Amino acid sequence: MIEDDAVLDAADLLLDAVALSEALLDGDLSEARFRARPLATKASAAGYAEVHAAAVQVVDLLGLPGHRPQAGYAAAVVTSSATVEQAAAFLRG
Repeated sequence: MIEDDAVLDAADLLLDAVALSEALLDGDLSEARFRARPLATKASAAGYAEVHAAAVQVVDLLGLPGHRPQAGYAAAVVTSSATVEQAAAFLRG
């Protein structure tokens, strides 16, 4: 049986990844930056190293508020979302 904490951690990461993607689709880089940082932090705390690394790349590419993001940030978000999906695959049973 899957532990409740693991399910909650994975669900939380999925929600953060969706919010990050939605922010980018809305063209809201400030919100995307806001959403990327907790995704990286939560992934690290939950032991999802690949998700953490992908989210850190998103944070780095989005850069600081008031600055233009670096090329490749959208692809990094897609990769980040894919790693979250892989990490949460066990939820499907």
